[in-house]
Amino acid sequence: MPFVGAFCMDCFSKQNLVEVPDKSMEITLCSRCLRIKSGSAWVDFAPALVEALVLRKSKSPYPLSARMSFTRGKHFIDVKAEFHLKAEGNDVVQEKRFQIPFAKTLCLDCSREAGGYKEAIVQIRGDDERRVERVLHLLETALEGKTFWKTEFKKTGGVDLTAGNKHAVLSAVRSLKKPFSTSHKLMGVRNGKKVFLVTVLMEI
Repeated sequence: MPFVGAFCMDCFSKQNLVEVPDKSMEITLCSRCLRIKSGSAWVDFAPALVEALVLRKSKSPYPLSARMSFTRGKHFIDVKAEFHLKAEGNDVVQEKRFQIPFAKTLCLDCSREAGGYKEAIVQIRGDDERRVERVLHLLETALEGKTFWKTEFKKTGGVDLTAGNKHAVLSAVRSLKKPFSTSHKLMGVRNGKKVFLVTVLMEI
């Protein structure tokens, strides 16, 4: 039987070879859109992000890698981790189970949306209702994952799309390769800079 130092592999593998500081780990979760915070960005939940967090926080005197599985609950994530260590040329496996709690808040987009914030309005106008709806669908597809928005169909025909990020809106509108015009309205000053509401008119 191989030894690691003064210990046989049986006794060595029963030691606590990986310290997982689960009490100091948490994942910031937007309680509205359910995205998690990764650095300064808000992203969709992905197991790879949790794996990276666990490996970054875990401590061992030996090189390690891990395989993990997750069960996502309402207030925390249950983690089952299988740590693989290399100790003096020997492969050692240790299993650990722990929980990572969610720190719930609102992301910037959801906070702005809840407060009625807007930076752009797209006015889609035309007599053909199906064509208007088709252009709206293309626009919403182009905006997916880039900002929040809401739509309002007008009694006189057409639809208004109100969104929280003018840069995302202008990029999406340009991608449709259809004629449009823009106008700007001063809404106020934020952080010393003038803030304008952009209105885009698309006549279909």
